[in-house]
Amino acid sequence: MKVLRIIPCVLLVLAAVTASAGDRGGRLDSIYHQLIKHDASMFPPETWSVTDVRVIREILYQVRNSEQLSHLETSALPPLAERVEVICHKRLGDNEIEELHLCYAGAAGRDTLVLRDPVLLRNILGDQLYVAVRSLRGTGEDRFDRDLARMTDLYLNPLRPTLLLWSTQPRSAATYHALSGFGRLGNDALNLPFWFRGTMIGGLSLAHIDRPSAVRDPDFAHYRVRVGIEEPMNFSVPQSPGQQRENSLFKARRLEGSGSAVYLSGSYSPWTQVPFLGIDTAGFIRLNAELSVAIEDKDVFSARLPETFYSIRNYVSLMAEVRRLGIFNIGAGLTWHDIHHFSRDRYDNHATRIDPTQNNVLAALEFGIAEDGGVLQYDIKTGIHFNIGDGYGYLMVKPVLMISNIFGVEVTYFKAIRSTKVPAWHYDSYLSFAPVLRINL
Repeated sequence: MKVLRIIPCVLLVLAAVTASAGDRGGRLDSIYHQLIKHDASMFPPETWSVTDVRVIREILYQVRNSEQLSHLETSALPPLAERVEVICHKRLGDNEIEELHLCYAGAAGRDTLVLRDPVLLRNILGDQLYVAVRSLRGTGEDRFDRDLARMTDLYLNPLRPTLLLWSTQPRSAATYHALSGFGRLGNDALNLPFWFRGTMIGGLSLAHIDRPSAVRDPDFAHYRVRVGIEEPMNFSVPQSPGQQRENSLFKARRLEGSGSAVYLSGSYSPWTQVPFLGIDTAGFIRLNAELSVAIEDKDVFSARLPETFYSIRNYVSLMAEVRRLGIFNIGAGLTWHDIHHFSRDRYDNHATRIDPTQNNVLAALEFGIAEDGGVLQYDIKTGIHFNIGDGYGYLMVKPVLMISNIFGVEVTYFKAIRSTKVPAWHYDSYLSFAPVLRINL
């Protein structure tokens, strides 16, 4: 009987101790917020992003397996690290992390799991990972905010400039649309970079960007549609007699525009989670299609054109790409185009066809590496394009290097394979060089 009397007493004592501890914890928390924690509401927090997928993956592992967080808090986090944005907020007065934001695309838009207080973060992440995340301060920007639309997005590349004209500016939305003007000079699918295509394209582009998923590609869009007009080129570069070399940047064109055409292109990304050999890579698949259809033939040509010349009037190009498998990109495609041979009358400058129209089918296989984090961004592409009917092809190398996504350079080089079979309207090699300036505010 004494034992039965003692048990309720013990329970009462434990309850009192627990209540007292809870009360002390509440008082200590109150003291911390009132006396120790700085009121930094008048200062904008300094933020930085974690862009290394390996670090993000380790953060997610530690958060999901933490005993200090409930399953309800962590269950909504995406399984792929590449679909989570990790944004750090610096604490005022020292170099500690005040808050860690895990941002992801939820069912109702952008959701965020916020972890506060450096002590809690150290306990969850561990000292080594916490120090590693803290050391990334100053090496990255807020990637999520950068992915949103801007008032100004001007991409000055002589080969493919774009200018943002309008967007829905969704500072709190998960998706947005953007309307841009674009231009295009040359065509890699035809093995004709720079001005060697003989035409220029200008038009409008409508894109639907579906993120804040951390798809590591600055040109990612759920879909993009471009409509434009393709016109013959009207300028040339004077050539010094006897000075032209085979690898000269400004070799005379062997293809000329012979009329107006309607240009259409579209891209669509149906899948944004692509496992590769069982590895968690978050790559995405992009399908591309473009075509140019002749709508008007020129009647009179410039006297500067040679008396016989070649022209491509129509083409269709299809390409499928798997991008961001880690840092790797792969793609394959088919392109068809026609070729016309004209003779220009040197007295009235009218042209007539002197050969039957020829059809060409090209197969392409491309491989590259790309990285969009840190100070240096790069996209280096190599490819083999082969003419199935005539038995010749081209090896392509195309590096695009950017510094802080502002200044950069794009170089394209094509070198013929089985050059003895290259037709008269092609060169053995092509080289183009384009400086790049991007203003994104």
